[in-house]
Parts: sequence; C-alpha cells; structure tokens
Amino acid sequence: MANGRLQQDPAWNQALDWLLKLQERPQDARLRADLETWLDAAPRHRAAYGKAQRVWALTGEAVPRTELREADEDSAVVAFTPRRPARHRRWLAAGALAACLAFLVLLGPVQRLLDGADLSSATAELVTRTQPDGSVITLNADSAVKTDFSGAHRQVVLVEGEAFFQVTHDQARPFTVRAAETVVTVTGTAFGTRIDAAAVTVEVEEGSVAVATPGRPEPVRLAPGDRLSIDRANGDIHVAAVPAGHIAAWRRHLLIAEGEPLGQVLDRIRPHYRGMVLATDDALLDRPVSGVFDLRQPLEALRAAATARSASVYEITPLLALVVPN
Repeated sequence: MANGRLQQDPAWNQALDWLLKLQERPQDARLRADLETWLDAAPRHRAAYGKAQRVWALTGEAVPRTELREADEDSAVVAFTPRRPARHRRWLAAGALAACLAFLVLLGPVQRLLDGADLSSATAELVTRTQPDGSVITLNADSAVKTDFSGAHRQVVLVEGEAFFQVTHDQARPFTVRAAETVVTVTGTAFGTRIDAAAVTVEVEEGSVAVATPGRPEPVRLAPGDRLSIDRANGDIHVAAVPAGHIAAWRRHLLIAEGEPLGQVLDRIRPHYRGMVLATDDALLDRPVSGVFDLRQPLEALRAAATARSASVYEITPLLALVVPN
C-alpha cells in the first residue's frame, strides 16, 4: 500500500473512509450511529479516526468532529455542519483527502526509520540487495526489513510488506525471518514472506522451511510449492499447494489471484499505486476475484479486478481512487 505504514493499517484506511462518507452525508443519523459503533469496537479505531481528523484539518476543510457524550464518556457522537452546498461535498472531500495523502507521502520513510528498518522500498519499487553472507533479499513495493548478520545467526525482521529470500546455505548459521509472532527458520532455501494486518504468509520455491508460531509446540515444515497462511486474529493455519509460477509473482510484476476476496486483491495492488484506494461499499470487499494483473499498470489492475465483481474505479485525483459498486 502506498505511503508507508500509516496506510498499511486497515483502521487508518477505514477512518479516512468514514470521513469521506460523513462529508457526503453529514445529516445521516444512521451513518453517525454506525461510526459510533465502529469507534467503540476497538481502541485503535478511535486513535486512527483522531489522527485522520488532525491530518484532514491541515487542509483547511470542514472536518467531522467527534465529541464525547455527557452521559457516557466511552461513546462518541459525530457532529458536523457543512460549509458548502451538498452537491460539492464529494469533490471537496476528495480534494481534502488528496492533500492529506500528499502530506502522508512524506511520513512513510520517516516511520520506517523509526521502526529500525535498514532496507526498504518505495511505492511501485522493487529492491534487491545481497547480504554479507551472500544471501539475496528482494523487497516488493512499500516493504521494509531490518537485518542482523553479525552473530552466530542470520536474522531478519519483516517490518512491513513482502520479501523474497534466496538464502546461502550455512548449516552452522541458521537464517531466520520474523514476521510479527511468526518465525521462519532455514539453512539454505528460497522462499517468500508477506505480512499484513490480517495474515502472515510464507511460500516456498526451493528447499524447505520450518515455521514456528505461538501456541504450537512443533513448527510447521513446508516443502517447495507449499504456501502457509496464518490468521493473525485467531492463529488458524492454512497450508495449500500452489504452482511454482505463482510464488512471489510480484518479482515479475504480476499479481495472480485465484478466488481471493476483492479486498485482499486491492491490498496487494495498493503498494504499486501512488495513492490511496478506498471502497465506498464494504460489501464489495468479500466478492471473490480470479485473474492475472499487471502491477506495472496499477490503475488498470484495480479497474480489471473491480470490473470482474461488478464495480468501477474512479481516480478522483492521482492520489485517490474510489472503488464503487455499479
């Protein structure tokens, strides 16, 4: 996803989506009630919404304002008085979002430095680096890792995004990749790892890997052609066989989807699009999509994925694309 870690957070995307909807329908009581429910669902929702309001305020546009009820400090009510006619609201909101996103473009590299990443990629950029031991790390767009090859182990932390590792064999120095609570250990192999808010994914091209997760006494061992996904919410593990050409296909600028929810496909295209992608109807996101998409043409890839599920993509500005049902 473009613009660094802030945009990787689904709560941040959802918060901006709420702002856009409130700008369009400021008097919709049901919408305000739904927002209140969303804010109460998780502390990160309220934090993301507050951050989105503060960034939006930098544009000088009217901002939906969240106030605490006198009767219940844990609930929120949204009050907003539009400053311009309703027919202009969508375009003003889009302009405000574009200004916010221009500001956020500058925050991604700073956030990665704060996270300690020593190798990162920008939007629509693939980066390949050879490590001191001869291993090669390739980053997908908008990804970052931090590395430590100084001790008896070779250690990599996947800070965000997706990476492919071609590991030089060294039986005495295991090579480990940590993605959140998941640890992948190898001595010499080629495999990819992806982390997002929903899952950690590991897929093996050559050799074998051992994947350790919390609460499981034994690691899961994967062979060539295996793909493992770990649900970060409940720890559920799913292992499937995939064709060799599907593994880390982004190295060839391809996204290959087989019955994936549209929301996941959009998330995988986002790192290659120089802006934000928002769906105006959450019901769209669960619709399954299959196809091969060219990541060098991210807007066309977005449109192809959306069209397959009876939706359209409108690029409001070069920094904002909206996915809407037909």
